[in-house]
Amino acid sequence: MKIIITGGNGSLGKNLCKEFKGEIHVLDKEKPKQKLNHVKYHEVDITSKKVISVLKKIGEVDLVINNAGVMRRGKITEISEEDFDFCIDVNFKGSWLVSRYAKLKKTGILLFINSRHGEKIKNEPSIYSLSKVALKYLALLFKNQHIIVKEAYLGPFIGGVSKTGYSDSEYALRKKDKAETMAKLIRKLVEGKETKLMFNEKTQEYYFKK
Repeated sequence: MKIIITGGNGSLGKNLCKEFKGEIHVLDKEKPKQKLNHVKYHEVDITSKKVISVLKKIGEVDLVINNAGVMRRGKITEISEEDFDFCIDVNFKGSWLVSRYAKLKKTGILLFINSRHGEKIKNEPSIYSLSKVALKYLALLFKNQHIIVKEAYLGPFIGGVSKTGYSDSEYALRKKDKAETMAKLIRKLVEGKETKLMFNEKTQEYYFKK
């Protein structure tokens, strides 16, 4: 199995690399602190056109995991232009670029790692939620082109972007899952018949749906 994982050097990305077997290609502008033998690392910004040439060299793949994501908190009347561009570029444009130019096999899967904030628009965190809702509809547009698309709407997990805007003491009080657990659920999503992994905010539990 040949796989592309964006943001593969982050907490979830590293666990996804461990969870999946085969030839894995990580696209990340940051250098990995620790390399895995079965992973090929490409130091590239997924929001840049340079990623197109990298994807061309990688060739046909069985699975693309759009995992890269960033968070900025604040109401829409409070955020800066820099925060707006940052979230939209990484969470939305980067996912579009990789999904658009990756050479996915006809039986291949396009997977979008979304957020509980991407199901419905929220006033806080505004721009993050907006970028993730946009990602939800981006996934739908690719699905409409007869591509196999799957989505994971995740809640907070250790090492994820949910820590943004919180002090260490505040973050310690918040319930969160292990990134390793998330990776296992995502592999189950890929291997199963269901197309979505959802997070119930009331029960704090995950479930699959078609």
